[in-house]
Amino acid sequence: MAKFRRIGAVALQWGDARVPGAMEREREAVLNYIAEAGSMDVDILLFQEAFGFISTDLSSVQNRHRYAPGAGAPLPPVPARAYRELAVSLGDAYVQKARTAAQSAGVHVVLPILERHGEL
Repeated sequence: MAKFRRIGAVALQWGDARVPGAMEREREAVLNYIAEAGSMDVDILLFQEAFGFISTDLSSVQNRHRYAPGAGAPLPPVPARAYRELAVSLGDAYVQKARTAAQSAGVHVVLPILERHGEL
């Protein structure tokens, strides 16, 4: 008899660099997703995170007010931070929290890890 595994996938992107604590809130969301996956009996949870702040000029999107009539004027562009600046090591407190949350929830979690200066 074949054993089936439930696999969940979550795509996250760090929030607007102008908002204080945006990255910390996104990281907290990761821990909440892990706990939720455990309550849903998910076996493997894949995270596809974009490590970097990205600015988008919404004025280039045609008919954007048709879909978001309340949208204000576009904000000035935000300089994108290098991926390397946002990299964390395997010993980082965030990775340890994710490991603890995964063990508590009984979920295998796949988080992207980015090298910094040739070290994990």
